[in-house]
Amino acid sequence: MCGIAAYLGSEQAYPLLTAALSKLEYRGYDSAGIALIDGNGDIHLNKTINKVASLSENNSKASIKSTVGIAHTRWATHGSPTVSNAHPHVDKDNNIAVVHNGIIENFAELKAQLQKQGYEFVSETDSEVIPHLIAQQMKEGLDFESAFASLNKLLQGSQAIVAVLASGEPMICALRTGYAGGLAVFPDHNGGTITSDLSAILPFLKGTDVQVGVVFLEPHEIVTISTKGISYTGEDGNVIKKDLVKMSLSDNVVEKKGYDHYMLKEIMEQADSVLAATRELIDFSSLQFKTDNLNVLSGGGFDRVLMIGCGTSLNACSVAQTYFEELSNLPTEIYSSSEFRYKKKFVNDKTLVIAVGQSGETADTLSAMSEIKALGARLVTVCNTPGSQADQLAEESYFMNCGIEVGVASTKTFISSLSILYALAAYLGSKVGYLSEIEVKDKIADILILPDVIAETLKEEDSFKEIAHHINFSNNFLFLGRGINYPIAVEGALKLKEISYIHAEGYAAGEMKHGPIALIDERLVTVAIATQDMLYDKMVSNIKEVKARNGLVVALVNESDNSLDLDADYLIKVPEVSSYLAPIINVIPLQFLSYYIALNRGCDIDQPRNLAKSVTVE
Repeated sequence: MCGIAAYLGSEQAYPLLTAALSKLEYRGYDSAGIALIDGNGDIHLNKTINKVASLSENNSKASIKSTVGIAHTRWATHGSPTVSNAHPHVDKDNNIAVVHNGIIENFAELKAQLQKQGYEFVSETDSEVIPHLIAQQMKEGLDFESAFASLNKLLQGSQAIVAVLASGEPMICALRTGYAGGLAVFPDHNGGTITSDLSAILPFLKGTDVQVGVVFLEPHEIVTISTKGISYTGEDGNVIKKDLVKMSLSDNVVEKKGYDHYMLKEIMEQADSVLAATRELIDFSSLQFKTDNLNVLSGGGFDRVLMIGCGTSLNACSVAQTYFEELSNLPTEIYSSSEFRYKKKFVNDKTLVIAVGQSGETADTLSAMSEIKALGARLVTVCNTPGSQADQLAEESYFMNCGIEVGVASTKTFISSLSILYALAAYLGSKVGYLSEIEVKDKIADILILPDVIAETLKEEDSFKEIAHHINFSNNFLFLGRGINYPIAVEGALKLKEISYIHAEGYAAGEMKHGPIALIDERLVTVAIATQDMLYDKMVSNIKEVKARNGLVVALVNESDNSLDLDADYLIKVPEVSSYLAPIINVIPLQFLSYYIALNRGCDIDQPRNLAKSVTVE
């Protein structure tokens, strides 16, 4: 879960690389570093355990004349966040510098072998074996390119690696194995740039809206950049030809626009997210689907639906399971991507697989997608990042179009995902003949009313803030939901633990008597989602059971519901919508509760500890 940037060209590298790292900081912010190669062939390292901005403030490093360098922002997997563990890492002769993303599964064995040969390690990371391995291979007679290529066979696991040679003619090599984050190559006539995120190329380009040619490395492919040009080789070592993919990139500088945090800004943007997410799928003037953008689903012939995701995206899949089962009448399963990879897979060309992920770079989801694709299933993705690895793997992509989400805790991308999945389920229902034309238009009309209902809910921010103040004392929360709102209980608990570091559990309310009820006392806060649906009476019973044991209850109910006024300690009231849309509305107060509890506790809301926006390791 790291960001990588590398440059070999004619411009001064340091300011370009620091600017690129600022675009990549969301991938990990435990530490960061840059290695520059000067005109004498010396490597200059600058590392920090502070924010990336601190690298720009180091004037002694910024003054080094260098047109070659590599850079990295880190999320720790091996070794704590320290300067010695920060990348880049170098060999003992200070001739090779390396940045790395991924986990080397056989690093302990490799490290022991290298130590026996006299190689000394100064960090706790698995990544440090890489420069020593390259140096070892060069000592045995291989040139830099061949020594780097040997990593393809020596390292086990998924990796993204960039190495630079300082002596002689400057040269950068990059390798990708598996799905530990992609590597994008941007050639130019003076050399080239490599980044792990398309947005990170923008500091190297002139202008804010540009057309670029990019090459995406496939697993086990290697790119070599030198002053002589750029070459690509496959796993067998033979030179291969790679096609340039033309892409439009915009430097969408994201400002807080007066908000204290990006998370709050992104919560407040959710009224616009619904139509932005579905505009490529639906013609709202005619209340009809844009079939040209729904080619995979238009083909039909599906006998089941399978959805995969991680974290908030998995919770979106859980809600959408009801959408597909009830609107398309197809058996629907959901799996955590990390678990699905190791299960026996019953998929074929009649299985519609939907992979959901904000970044399109989540390692577990990408690995699962790759296996699913090999089995012949029809694979689509819902993501927010055109050009991502998920976009490249999928047969068809449905983009959220909600703009960059900076806050690590997902908010607007959750609602965007649900909006798209609801639309896809309705369309699939029409294709299999389960929904009539009138029913389909009703579902599209539902989507049209959502922005106004979301805006109405957002106006209640102050009341949600007040409740957060009263329940801030507790270190244990239980979120309860039933049916389609059970995943919202899980999502509410996830948001709270992510940004406030409070222990929280999301439970199916019917399971409360099978364990969680033992935890209930006056110090436990129970948040119960009790909006009107067929399971409302059962939720009311759950609330009474909590109160009978002196538990504190926050009940989320519809505006017209006064029946729980005497049972709940605090009431969150939301507009009433159809049961299918209720999760989209009900999650908003839970986002606000999490935000204001974290704010009251002085937590780093946009960059909570130990988390990263893009999870590129297993």
